[in-house]
Amino acid sequence: GSVSIKCTQCGFKESTKTVSQIKTVKLKITSFLYDGSKKEVVAYIKDKKGRELIEGTDYDIEYLTDRKETGKHSVNILFKGNYSGIKTLTYKILPDASKKLTAEKTSATLKAQWQKVEGASAYRVIIYNSQGKKIKTGYWK
Repeated sequence: GSVSIKCTQCGFKESTKTVSQIKTVKLKITSFLYDGSKKEVVAYIKDKKGRELIEGTDYDIEYLTDRKETGKHSVNILFKGNYSGIKTLTYKILPDASKKLTAEKTSATLKAQWQKVEGASAYRVIIYNSQGKKIKTGYWK
Protein backbone atom coordinates (compact mmCIF):
# COMPACT_ATOMS: atom_id res chain seq x y z
CA GLY A 1 0.00 0.00 0.00
CA SER A 2 0.90 3.64 0.08
CA VAL A 3 0.26 6.77 2.10
CA SER A 4 -0.06 10.18 0.45
CA ILE A 5 -0.04 13.64 1.96
CA LYS A 6 -2.38 15.88 -0.03
CA CYS A 7 -3.68 19.39 0.58
CA THR A 8 -7.46 19.41 1.03
CA GLN A 9 -7.71 23.02 -0.23
CA CYS A 10 -5.74 22.99 -3.48
CA GLY A 11 -5.19 19.26 -4.06
CA PHE A 12 -1.39 19.57 -4.13
CA LYS A 13 0.19 16.18 -3.43
CA GLU A 14 3.21 16.75 -1.18
CA SER A 15 4.53 13.19 -0.97
CA THR A 16 3.72 9.52 -1.35
CA LYS A 17 5.24 6.84 0.82
CA THR A 18 5.09 3.12 0.08
CA VAL A 19 4.03 0.97 3.04
CA SER A 20 4.85 -2.73 2.93
CA GLN A 21 2.19 -5.27 3.95
CA ILE A 22 2.44 -6.98 7.31
CA LYS A 23 3.91 -10.48 7.05
CA THR A 24 4.45 -11.76 10.62
CA VAL A 25 2.34 -11.15 13.74
CA LYS A 26 3.10 -13.25 16.82
CA LEU A 27 3.96 -13.06 20.50
CA LYS A 28 7.62 -13.50 21.48
CA ILE A 29 6.60 -15.65 24.48
CA THR A 30 3.36 -17.67 24.42
CA SER A 31 3.48 -19.39 27.82
CA PHE A 32 4.34 -18.20 31.31
CA LEU A 33 4.52 -19.93 34.70
CA TYR A 34 2.04 -18.71 37.29
CA ASP A 35 3.67 -16.51 39.94
CA GLY A 36 0.76 -14.28 41.01
CA SER A 37 1.84 -11.27 38.92
CA LYS A 38 0.24 -9.76 35.82
CA LYS A 39 1.95 -10.82 32.61
CA GLU A 40 3.11 -8.38 29.93
CA VAL A 41 3.43 -9.75 26.41
CA VAL A 42 5.80 -8.55 23.70
CA ALA A 43 4.66 -8.71 20.09
CA TYR A 44 6.92 -9.58 17.19
CA ILE A 45 5.56 -7.93 14.04
CA LYS A 46 7.38 -7.56 10.73
CA ASP A 47 6.37 -6.31 7.32
CA LYS A 48 7.17 -8.05 4.02
CA LYS A 49 10.42 -6.06 3.72
CA GLY A 50 11.60 -7.38 7.10
CA ARG A 51 11.11 -4.12 9.03
CA GLU A 52 9.99 -4.68 12.60
CA LEU A 53 6.97 -2.59 13.56
CA ILE A 54 7.14 -0.43 16.69
CA GLU A 55 4.70 -0.69 19.59
CA GLY A 56 3.07 2.66 20.27
CA THR A 57 3.77 3.93 16.74
CA ASP A 58 2.54 1.15 14.46
CA TYR A 59 0.38 -0.82 16.90
CA ASP A 60 -0.93 -1.03 20.47
CA ILE A 61 -1.59 -4.10 22.62
CA GLU A 62 -5.02 -4.45 24.24
CA TYR A 63 -5.33 -7.04 27.03
CA LEU A 64 -8.68 -8.86 26.98
CA THR A 65 -8.31 -10.88 30.19
CA ASP A 66 -6.92 -10.45 33.71
CA ARG A 67 -3.32 -11.45 32.73
CA LYS A 68 -2.75 -13.00 36.17
CA GLU A 69 -4.63 -16.30 36.60
CA THR A 70 -3.73 -19.65 35.05
CA GLY A 71 -5.33 -20.51 31.73
CA LYS A 72 -5.61 -19.17 28.20
CA HIS A 73 -5.49 -15.40 27.70
CA SER A 74 -6.03 -13.15 24.68
CA VAL A 75 -4.65 -9.85 23.43
CA ASN A 76 -5.67 -7.70 20.50
CA ILE A 77 -2.95 -6.16 18.36
CA LEU A 78 -4.51 -2.85 17.26
CA PHE A 79 -2.72 -1.53 14.19
CA LYS A 80 -2.49 2.23 13.73
CA GLY A 81 -0.58 4.93 11.89
CA ASN A 82 0.21 3.57 8.41
CA TYR A 83 -1.46 0.24 9.27
CA SER A 84 -5.02 -0.74 10.13
CA GLY A 85 -6.80 -3.77 11.47
CA ILE A 86 -6.91 -6.01 14.52
CA LYS A 87 -5.22 -9.35 15.15
CA THR A 88 -6.13 -11.45 18.21
CA LEU A 89 -3.34 -13.58 19.70
CA THR A 90 -3.34 -15.95 22.68
CA TYR A 91 -0.92 -17.00 25.38
CA LYS A 92 -1.11 -19.31 28.40
CA ILE A 93 -0.29 -18.96 32.07
CA LEU A 94 0.60 -22.42 33.32
CA PRO A 95 0.49 -23.59 36.94
CA ASP A 96 3.91 -23.67 38.57
CA ALA A 97 5.51 -27.04 39.26
CA SER A 98 4.57 -28.86 42.44
CA LYS A 99 6.85 -28.47 45.43
CA LYS A 100 7.60 -30.82 48.31
CA LEU A 101 7.19 -34.01 46.35
CA THR A 102 7.58 -37.18 48.39
CA ALA A 103 7.25 -40.80 47.33
CA GLU A 104 7.15 -44.05 49.29
CA LYS A 105 7.61 -47.41 47.60
CA THR A 106 6.57 -50.75 48.97
CA SER A 107 6.89 -54.07 47.19
CA ALA A 108 3.53 -53.59 45.42
CA THR A 109 2.64 -49.87 45.53
CA LEU A 110 3.98 -46.38 45.17
CA LYS A 111 2.50 -43.58 47.26
CA ALA A 112 3.22 -40.03 46.04
CA GLN A 113 2.31 -36.76 47.75
CA TRP A 114 2.88 -33.14 46.74
CA GLN A 115 2.00 -29.63 47.80
CA LYS A 116 -1.11 -28.19 46.09
CA VAL A 117 -0.32 -25.68 43.36
CA GLU A 118 -2.53 -22.60 43.08
CA GLY A 119 -4.41 -22.61 39.79
CA ALA A 120 -3.88 -26.31 39.07
CA SER A 121 -7.05 -28.29 38.38
CA ALA A 122 -5.28 -31.63 37.90
CA TYR A 123 -1.81 -33.14 38.20
CA ARG A 124 0.08 -35.28 35.71
CA VAL A 125 2.31 -37.94 37.25
CA ILE A 126 4.80 -39.83 35.12
CA ILE A 127 6.41 -43.01 36.46
CA TYR A 128 9.80 -44.14 35.14
CA ASN A 129 11.63 -47.41 35.76
CA SER A 130 15.22 -47.55 37.05
CA GLN A 131 16.57 -47.33 33.46
CA GLY A 132 14.72 -44.05 32.87
CA LYS A 133 12.06 -45.54 30.60
CA LYS A 134 8.54 -44.13 31.00
CA ILE A 135 6.20 -46.88 32.14
CA LYS A 136 3.01 -45.04 33.12
CA THR A 137 1.35 -41.61 32.96
CA GLY A 138 -1.65 -40.69 35.04
CA TYR A 139 -3.78 -37.65 35.78
CA TRP A 140 -5.22 -36.90 39.22
CA LYS A 141 -7.52 -34.17 40.45
